[in-house]
Amino acid sequence: MTRLIAKLKAVKFKLQEWSRIHFSRISERTKIAQENLIRIQTEIQNRPLDLSLALLEIEATMEYRELCRQEEASLFQKVKQNNVTLGDGNNAYFHRLVQGRKNANTIRSVRTEDGNLHQDDTSIKNAFLHYYQALLAQEHESDLQSEDLNSFLFPQLGNQQELQDLARTVSKEEIKNALFDIDDNSAPGPDGFGSAFFK
Repeated sequence: MTRLIAKLKAVKFKLQEWSRIHFSRISERTKIAQENLIRIQTEIQNRPLDLSLALLEIEATMEYRELCRQEEASLFQKVKQNNVTLGDGNNAYFHRLVQGRKNANTIRSVRTEDGNLHQDDTSIKNAFLHYYQALLAQEHESDLQSEDLNSFLFPQLGNQQELQDLARTVSKEEIKNALFDIDDNSAPGPDGFGSAFFK
């Protein structure tokens, strides 16, 4: 596992460089490709018998379609909406979804236990810090004694067979099946690699 992680880190920088070359400024490049295609098609209207323009149009169309596909795949991954069908260039719609997810994940206000409402960023941050410091960093008056554990009720995790199954060795086939069950368009993890890369 250590070797695999080291190799992934080594290839990560090359992939980032490759991504910058081929996928950076994708929306801008798509727009330029569209303008180039329109310019060539306008020229064809003026010179319909020019075969070189026809070949240029085929190349420009292929480039524009590929950039559109890459742009949609990028937006699709950002919004993580598996139920949205791609193919008709709904870029404004996707941008609204991205913004909607950002808004949904933003905390605009929080009310503390004393009833005070906090709405600015600093006040909200301090309210959370105060709450968790009181919850987790507060010192108890006396240490927990081993005999006190007898009074606690711990939930039963399962029967003996289920507990043994939790500790059993996992086969390579099970790991492969679990990985291939993950959708290709799932968002990348903290290492920057999505499930499609590992597949």
